[in-house]
Amino acid sequence: MANFETFLKEKYNIDDKNIAKIQAKIKIRDIELIKSKIDYFKTTLSFSNQEIAEVIVAFPKILTLDTKSDKPDGVKEKIKFYKDALKLTDKELHDFIKSLPNALGYDTVTDKPKSVKSKLKFYKENLGMSDEQLIKFIKNSPYVLSYDTISKKPTSVKSKLEILHKIGISNDQIIVLPKMLAYPAQSLKMRLMLKAIYYGTTESFDYGMMFNEQLVYARAKFVKSRNDIPSKLIYQNDKRFSQRTNTTSEELLKQYVLTQEIALQIQNEFNKDAKEKLILTETELSQYPKEVEVEVE
Repeated sequence: MANFETFLKEKYNIDDKNIAKIQAKIKIRDIELIKSKIDYFKTTLSFSNQEIAEVIVAFPKILTLDTKSDKPDGVKEKIKFYKDALKLTDKELHDFIKSLPNALGYDTVTDKPKSVKSKLKFYKENLGMSDEQLIKFIKNSPYVLSYDTISKKPTSVKSKLEILHKIGISNDQIIVLPKMLAYPAQSLKMRLMLKAIYYGTTESFDYGMMFNEQLVYARAKFVKSRNDIPSKLIYQNDKRFSQRTNTTSEELLKQYVLTQEIALQIQNEFNKDAKEKLILTETELSQYPKEVEVEVE
């Protein structure tokens, strides 16, 4: 009989590096037990072998979950919870678990702060959503259930919502583009300031937030030095930007560096006409270099 490593490699084409990661996460080695769990997920969620491999690599502990009993914290009841709470079709359930396999390890029973029920309540109340909007929001962006909605750490949803609201982003915009909640909180103010100064508006800022501020600054300085390049190119993908400008983002990042001194200059320029003034905290400022390092040839 094949051992654990051979089984994963030959049956599901999982490489040695990922097998090592899986072994570090779980202790179970019983091939027959693992096969029964995998068969359950393939049958219940219609996962292909390739999808099974992806799910195992993303969430190795899925192989340790209880797939047989009807206990409240077992997989069967968790799947039933997600189907009922989010009104998922079989296809949507497949996509949901494939996108966020960790969801099968979340607490779907209690109302504790970290439970799924508490997170659903948090998003509904803090983003002002109806039940229908909440369901659509989670279906489209399952990953938001993995976010910290409890603490006040800079990386928490609470902290990010506070900053997003402060810089003028509405709940409606966040609902449409929940990826905003994944962006680094310490960068949001600077990204808004750059958009306002170099692009002339903060309209459609939700899209502009995807771009790293160092890159936006470098592109903006380059575009400003040229009269033949429209400012809209600042927020284009690398391929389109390079084709139009005959330069690369990598080259510009070396040429134009957003330092702490420049960040403060941008803050002052933005606040001249801003209705809501934005002040960079020490933490937000410290992510930028104090000065440009000069390469010695």
